[in-house]
Amino acid sequence: MTLSEIIEQFSQLRVYETRDTEQDYQERVIYNEDFSAWYAMLQKVFGPPLKPAGSAPSPRDLALSQQYGGVFDNQVLFSKESEDGTLIAMFWPWMDGQHTTFKLCRVF
Repeated sequence: MTLSEIIEQFSQLRVYETRDTEQDYQERVIYNEDFSAWYAMLQKVFGPPLKPAGSAPSPRDLALSQQYGGVFDNQVLFSKESEDGTLIAMFWPWMDGQHTTFKLCRVF
């Protein structure tokens, strides 16, 4: 499954800002009021998160996410193996309480 195919599944959800649309890296800023819909749809693709919000990242979590900024305690990390590498998705909440950065990446 390509990142574009995954992103297409979210096409009916609102996006505050599209930041990047590369083949192996997609980044959007979403509204927190829509977070539960984004989260639920991502769970359908990835299954449960590898690192939920509120838990400390493991060394594996840090290694997977390092190339794309890492992952901290308050952030969420999903991971799924594919034929072309590992797919990861991350939610990074903003301090404003209104927005979250959503990153979808392929790790080689």
